[in-house]
Amino acid sequence: MYIILFSILASAIFIMAPGQRDPRPYPRGYSMPLRSQEPLYLMGYSSALNNSNITCVNTTFSSRTSQVVQRFVHFNWKVDGHWFKVNWNVTLYLPKSPLVLTVNLTPSEYLKLYAGAKDQYKIKYYNDHCVILGDAIEDIWVKPACSLWVKRNRTKNIPRMCKLYFESNCNDTHILDSSYWENCNGTS
Repeated sequence: MYIILFSILASAIFIMAPGQRDPRPYPRGYSMPLRSQEPLYLMGYSSALNNSNITCVNTTFSSRTSQVVQRFVHFNWKVDGHWFKVNWNVTLYLPKSPLVLTVNLTPSEYLKLYAGAKDQYKIKYYNDHCVILGDAIEDIWVKPACSLWVKRNRTKNIPRMCKLYFESNCNDTHILDSSYWENCNGTS
């Protein structure tokens, strides 16, 4: 009886003890890759997002304010059997908060029409090295379509938690081979 009472009191004291909590407003150790100045590379996607006329998708940093990030999206696009390098500016609205759940963007009509870009994505998971973007969940029994983005230094070794979350929580996933970017003719 005393052991049970002691364990309850000890945990209550630990919870209420002042100065024991981390005073920083952001979770320890994780920064949002979409806000980063580093390039991000598409390394995985749900098969519903596959477009065989688009390859080597990556994004580079342009500028950032408090809640707005400008990035360039680069990809190779095949038209009538010929490949073209495409670069588009995209504006991302990211509240500066540790609890960012949605990223709103303003892709061009071109990106919406030909590349399937949307105005809004849910942030499914992120850590220092990756971010997983996906559609909103419409049915609890159906996994959403997602895309897996990683920083340059992780294209050959996707972080284990990123890969695990992507494969477990996204629909019909495909992860690109580690040698994929070597064949992108200088876009990496």
